[in-house]
Amino acid sequence: MRKQLILLIISIFTFTISAQDWNGLAVPASPGSGNVWQLQENFSDDFNYNNKNDNRFTNKWDDRYNPDRNFRGPGATNWVTGNTQINNGKLEIRATPGSNGRVNCGVISSKRKVKYPIFMEARIKVANVENSSNFWMLDSGGFNEIDVLEVYGGSPDAFFSKQMSTNFHVFKRQGPNGPIITDNTYQVFFQTNPEANSLNQTDFWRNGYHRFGVYWKSPNDITFYIDGVPTRNGQHYVNGRYKSQLNGSFAQAILQVPYPNVNSSPLNKNDHANQITRELFMILDIESHAGRPISPNSDLSNNSKNVMRVDWVRTYRPVNNSRGGGNSGGGGNSGGGGNSGNATNLALGKTTSQSSTYQNNNNSYGSEKAVDGNTGNITHTNNDNNAWWEVDLGSVQNISNVQVFNRDGCCGNRLSRFHVLVSNNRFNTKNLSQSISQSGVGNYFTSGQAERPTTINVNRSGRYVRVQLAGKNFLHMAEVRVNGSAGGSSGDGTNPPSGDGNADGAPIGSIISLRKTGGDRKFISTVQELSNDLYANKNSVEGTRQKFRIDRHRRGGVALYSLSARKYVQSNNTNQNIILRARGNSDGNWERFEWRNRGNGKVALRSIQTGKWMQAAHNQNNSAVFPKGNNPNAWETFDWRTENNKSFDLGSTIESQAINIYPNPVLGGNNIFVEGIGKGDTVSVYNTYGQELSKTIANNSTEIISISSLATGIYFIRVNDGKTLKLIIK
Repeated sequence: MRKQLILLIISIFTFTISAQDWNGLAVPASPGSGNVWQLQENFSDDFNYNNKNDNRFTNKWDDRYNPDRNFRGPGATNWVTGNTQINNGKLEIRATPGSNGRVNCGVISSKRKVKYPIFMEARIKVANVENSSNFWMLDSGGFNEIDVLEVYGGSPDAFFSKQMSTNFHVFKRQGPNGPIITDNTYQVFFQTNPEANSLNQTDFWRNGYHRFGVYWKSPNDITFYIDGVPTRNGQHYVNGRYKSQLNGSFAQAILQVPYPNVNSSPLNKNDHANQITRELFMILDIESHAGRPISPNSDLSNNSKNVMRVDWVRTYRPVNNSRGGGNSGGGGNSGGGGNSGNATNLALGKTTSQSSTYQNNNNSYGSEKAVDGNTGNITHTNNDNNAWWEVDLGSVQNISNVQVFNRDGCCGNRLSRFHVLVSNNRFNTKNLSQSISQSGVGNYFTSGQAERPTTINVNRSGRYVRVQLAGKNFLHMAEVRVNGSAGGSSGDGTNPPSGDGNADGAPIGSIISLRKTGGDRKFISTVQELSNDLYANKNSVEGTRQKFRIDRHRRGGVALYSLSARKYVQSNNTNQNIILRARGNSDGNWERFEWRNRGNGKVALRSIQTGKWMQAAHNQNNSAVFPKGNNPNAWETFDWRTENNKSFDLGSTIESQAINIYPNPVLGGNNIFVEGIGKGDTVSVYNTYGQELSKTIANNSTEIISISSLATGIYFIRVNDGKTLKLIIK
């Protein structure tokens, strides 16, 4: 008894002096040259409050499994809301006896989704039961998963209780959260002592608190951390595929079906579709997995064993040091709420307007609330189609970025899938697609839920800034900050953008033509007889060979989609002396271009792959188009104009009248073509639940169908209640 009392005193003393937050604890990963770490409040919590009713909990977390709210848990798991609580500055997650052989387990999920680049870390003491203690991320469709911690802390088998694992999953499913076709995964196990040669030389994970972290730097660059050190000396145990000395990184992962008796080829990780690209919920929970033992009720009822304790969780994003507001990860909370470095908030107190103003109990939700410098109140519209809010800066200014602050608390999910539009000139219309197509307008689309703030890098001139939803909903914001400096150019947004892959006012979704600005002044064509090489060889726009659709590239910038070749324009690796050609099947690196407005309806296009500007020589007639210009001048500039922006008829270029859709797959935020139909045909878009999302009456044999407001996933296109085609939005 005396020995137990001494141990209790030591335990209490240790608890007292142990920090319950991360102050003074630096982020172990580097944010990169010129960057600092900025705390992300919506994904960070020290749990230093009394209960889950505190708004510090309710503003960030849901007491449920958010990726699929109808899913009750894997195996014998039964997720319940009563098995989580805040106690003594810790989040406690429990596993307790359930009915019919199930285990009642606690779970919390972040209200919002997070996306790379982020560093995420939690200080956790795992439960001492057979159930798995977990810290992980998953998207709302169940396609991408990152497991930072998975351990059976109370297993009598030391293999499971002295080893925790990290994991990646790239699921192939029959639609969002649908049946799994293949689970391509790579699990790596780590011990508490990375130097140990056997389990006898290492401790149980349940015996103390440990820090479990991940730096999700990019879709294919992910590194795990334990106790502030990159993971190492891990092991992968699938029979016939055993490997040791692993660090668990995505670079080392061999993603394939994890069963030795199943013949499966590893995924090609160079394919963007096989990387971790989606926005993910953060999840902390306990689970009872299929095929694993269930703890006896005596353990599940023992409150000293059945609990996983989370001291804190913190998340950081690397930001440019010139923006300010960041820290090293060990200091005070930046919250992301400050102005952008030394830049001026150009929108503060300026003239604003919005599509409508919501009325409720005489509260004021006017448009001016978004530029009053106070993130504690909000502007609010009615439930409008493509609801919008706009500010007039008074004159053309140099804009570095736009920061959109979501409201705190209720209904933050409404501010998602929104466009920020920037123009030197007044918008001609409130129609979203027409505004995007307006000459000189910069369009910056955000698919996920806005944070506090979401920062959109613009790096151009502008006077008018609009925030507009892609679909129908209420639009409410706590603040919009337009950061930059006074005195922009008087042109149409031609300030040189910084970095690679900009879409400086590109007419995303529009069909355009390109014409040389000098020499023989020919239009650029896709020449099918020359393997779809590009030549400036036509005096006019004769048909689809001279037409290109401007798509938003998934990695930034634009992709040029040739209507005649039905392929993307691409360069050849890094060889600038090979003619540009329309042969790309998807918008990969070879198909990525920077769009730089040169004013007066002129544009320069830079191949990101070669680093050179698209060029058609003025001293040659019918010149080929190369990616070889060093500067965006003369030979490297082209007149552009919109061609048949609503619908068009391919005429003789259609070889058959078979109904077809393209591009397919298509990148989210872009539109598709449906061909082989007739005037008056009905083209409908359905989701996987059979709900009709839109209906279009065709004017011609090929019609543009707007899908820019749809989330990633699988959809179906039906013509006249007859032929149905599957569409994939990435």
